[in-house]
Amino acid sequence: MAAAVSVVRLLSARRTSPSRASSARSSRVGSSTRQRSPCRAGGIDLYVEYTGTAFTAILQHPPITNPDSVRRAVASEYGRRWAAEWSAPLGFENTFAILVRRSTADSLNLRTISDAVPHATRWTAGFGYEFTEREDGLPGLELLYGLRFGRDPRLMDLGLLYRALANGLVDLVAGNSTDGQIAALDLVMLEDDRRYFPPYEAAPSIPRRCVP
Repeated sequence: MAAAVSVVRLLSARRTSPSRASSARSSRVGSSTRQRSPCRAGGIDLYVEYTGTAFTAILQHPPITNPDSVRRAVASEYGRRWAAEWSAPLGFENTFAILVRRSTADSLNLRTISDAVPHATRWTAGFGYEFTEREDGLPGLELLYGLRFGRDPRLMDLGLLYRALANGLVDLVAGNSTDGQIAALDLVMLEDDRRYFPPYEAAPSIPRRCVP
């Protein structure tokens, strides 16, 4: 029952408040590796995880972009390592979002991450702490796109990044695609035209001891 309530609350947050829902994602992504232990020890009956987070941050695989391949790999390894089943995706995804101010996008005609690369050497970027270390985070993004910023990125809590971008303290940030602040602050999400980020489909992970 508690597990069902947890899922209902998450889905309700998605419908009623994008910023609340993405806060739930941030906390879950940040604690994913910690959640494995109580789940394995019997303390958690069900929790919702993102396939791309499980694939890269927990299983430590380099990012791939095929959703079916990611789901199959995650289901197989979770079953083998932790005796956990993955159910079908819940129908929503929350990927990383590379963002700039609308004024910047309009003046420089930016539509994709590749469009931003020639300008990045004059910019200051802002990132959350975890994004700079994740397998599907900043190091791989810089490598694939050839991104080079003019100075070291500013590291701050995810909740502060959007306002810092809107106020001109930084020029580009990595956020979460479903965060309500993106629209509220009129920020522009650049297309991941080289398909760097893996799929982040939300799906319940359930220990086999809980499966009838």
